Amino acid sequence: MYIVLFSFFIYPCICDPIVRTSYGALKGLTIQQEGGNHYHTFKSVPFMKPPLDDLRFELPQKPDPWKHIRDASNYSPACLTSTDRLEKIPQNMSEDCLYLNIFTSEKCLRTSDCNVIIYYHGGGVSLDSAIMFSDEFILERYVKQDIVFAIPAYRLGIFGLYNFGDEKITHQNLAFHDCLMSLHFIHNEVLNFGGDPAKVTIMGHSAGANIVSTMALSRSVDPDRKLFKRVIAMSMVPYFDIPELFYYNVHEITRRNGCDNSTNLAFKLNCMKRKGYHDLLMSQREMENEGLRFWNFLNGPPFMEKNGNISKLIENAVPREIIFGCTKKEWGYKSHTNINPSAAGNFMSFENLLEVAEYFDDLQAQNNSTMFSIESQTTFVSIASYGKAIVENGGKVFIFQTDQEPGSNHVSDMQYFIGFHREKNHTSDMDIVDSFYSQMMVNFTKYGNPSPVWEPLNISRMNYYSVQVDTENDIWPSMKENFHENEYKLWMYNITAFDKYVSEQKSHRLEFSLKENFEIPTGKTPVTSIVFLSVCGLAFSVYVVFFIVKKQSRNDYILLQ
Repeated sequence: MYIVLFSFFIYPCICDPIVRTSYGALKGLTIQQEGGNHYHTFKSVPFMKPPLDDLRFELPQKPDPWKHIRDASNYSPACLTSTDRLEKIPQNMSEDCLYLNIFTSEKCLRTSDCNVIIYYHGGGVSLDSAIMFSDEFILERYVKQDIVFAIPAYRLGIFGLYNFGDEKITHQNLAFHDCLMSLHFIHNEVLNFGGDPAKVTIMGHSAGANIVSTMALSRSVDPDRKLFKRVIAMSMVPYFDIPELFYYNVHEITRRNGCDNSTNLAFKLNCMKRKGYHDLLMSQREMENEGLRFWNFLNGPPFMEKNGNISKLIENAVPREIIFGCTKKEWGYKSHTNINPSAAGNFMSFENLLEVAEYFDDLQAQNNSTMFSIESQTTFVSIASYGKAIVENGGKVFIFQTDQEPGSNHVSDMQYFIGFHREKNHTSDMDIVDSFYSQMMVNFTKYGNPSPVWEPLNISRMNYYSVQVDTENDIWPSMKENFHENEYKLWMYNITAFDKYVSEQKSHRLEFSLKENFEIPTGKTPVTSIVFLSVCGLAFSVYVVFFIVKKQSRNDYILLQ
C-alpha cells in the first residue's frame, strides 16, 4: 500500500488536459515528450453555433455554453466541399463543421504567454479543410518552438458565399464572417490555451492568404491592431468576384433547386434553407462542371463597404508587419480567364474585367505562351502592390520567392511550412530547405524578423529573398532585386491604360471590339513598352505606337509540369 502511494507521487499520471473557456470546459489529448514539455491538442473547439436549419446562410452566432466537460480529442467533420476536385478527400463532411483545432504545449499552458499562429487554409473558398494537415508536423515545427497553433474552419462554396445582394435578407461573404468570428474567439479565449492574445500572427496560403491579407489591409476589421500583430500571406490569390456573374450563379443554383418560383427574396432564402445539403452540393458540382463556380468573395462587408473599391482598400492599408511569399512559377503559363475572369485585375479595381481578360489572352497568344498565366501574374503583382502600399503607410514588409527545383508551383512549398503536398522523394537540397523554411515563419512570429540576412522591403529596389538551395552549383538563399518588374509594369501601365481606354469608349457610347486597334493616349502613363494589337476581320493592319515595348527574355522560364 505504502509502496504504491509512494510510486504515485514520484511518477505522477500524465493525464489529458482540461481547459476552461468562457463557454465551458474542454478535455484535450496529450502527446508525451521527453523532458516534460508535453504537447496537447484540442480539436473540435466550437467558436460559433452550427449553421444548420434556420442558421444556414446566416451570419455566425456565438456558441451556446455547455455544462459538461466537452471531449476535444478528435477532429470534427470537414466542411462540405467539392470532392471531385480534391487531392485528399475527407472521410466525413457535414454542415456542422465550424470548429477550431488548437495545438499547444505544457509550457504554454503553464505560462500563458506563448506566441500564436492562426492558419486559414486555402482552396478557393470552395475546397480543402481545417482537418487536412499533419498533427506531427505542426507539433514538431511550431508547438515545439513555443507557438500555439490554431486552424479554424469556415463555410465553403455555396454554403459560405450564397447571398442575394440585399443585406436585409442575406449577407455577403459569410465565409469571411466565419473567419472573423474565429479570430475574435481566439483573441478572447487563447489565454486559456497558453497563448498571449497580444502576440497573434494570422497566416494563410492561396485563398487563405487572400483572407489574411484582406484582414490586414482593411480598416473595418482591426484598425487598432488589437486582434493580430503580424501577417504571413503565401501564394495569395487576390480574387474578388464580378457581381453580375456571381449573382447569375446565385440565381442559377436557386432555379436548379426549384426555389425561384417567386420574386420574394425571403421566400427563396427559406426554400433554399429547407433543401438537403446533398442536393445543394450536387447542384454546385454540376455548375462547376459548366464553369460556374462559387469561389470568390465580393467587394463588401465585413471588410469594406458594399461594392467598395479594392484599390482604395490597398491605398489606405493599415501599417503592419507582414510577409508576402510566392513560388517561382505559381500557376504556370496557361491562363483560365474563361473560368475565372475576376483574376483579370479585380484587386486593381479595373472596370472592364471581361475585356481585360480577353486582351490578356491576346497578349499571351502573341508571346507564344511564354508569358506567365494571368493567375500567376496577379499573384506577383498583388504582392508588389500590397507590399508597396503597406510600406508607404509606415508598415514593415518582407517578400520572398521560393525558387527551389524541382517544382516551385503554387502548392509546392506547402510541404515546408505546413507539411502538405509533401514530395515522396526529397533531394538532399530540398531537405536543407525543409530544415529552415518553417523556422523563418517562427522567427517572424516571435521577433518580427524571419532571418538576419533577409532585408525588409525597400520599394525603390523591390528587394526580395530568393529561397533556393543547389549545393552542386553553390547556390544558397540570397537577396535579389526588382521583384517581377516586367509583370508589375505590364499591369500598372499597359493594362491599366487599356482598361481606362475601354471605359472611355463605353462612356462615349462607341461600339468597341477587342480586335480593333488600341492606342495608349500620349502622356497619360509613363509606359516604356509597346502595345501591338492585330486587327482581325479587316483587310489591313494598323499599328499605332506611342510607346515602345521593351521585350524581356523569358528563356529561363520552364513550363510547369
